[in-house]
Amino acid sequence: MLEEFVRSTLAVVSRKGIGEFAPTLCVPVREHVAVIAGIPEGVDHREAIQNVIRRNSLENEELLFSLLTGAQEVTVGHWKLDGATRFAQIDLSSEEPVVEYNVPCGWWTLSPPE
Repeated sequence: MLEEFVRSTLAVVSRKGIGEFAPTLCVPVREHVAVIAGIPEGVDHREAIQNVIRRNSLENEELLFSLLTGAQEVTVGHWKLDGATRFAQIDLSSEEPVVEYNVPCGWWTLSPPE
């Protein structure tokens, strides 16, 4: 599932460009994909996506998400129902994107509900 979402993210970035890329949240069970727009200037997208998940009580849902985490870097994640999360990073700084799977993600603070 993470690999498929990475491929979709790469397709969006190649079509729209990194400058137009916005954080994206997918709830597969609901067949719902949302682009998170209107993030205030200065708010870190890593914080914003987790706040959207919390505000919408999505911690009990399987989720896929992607967001800019650097000038030429996109992080893609898969939040599973048991709270386990896998991350991939897409480095767009060279001519061909480089994808690394199972990267550690120190900024992710969301934990499964009790």
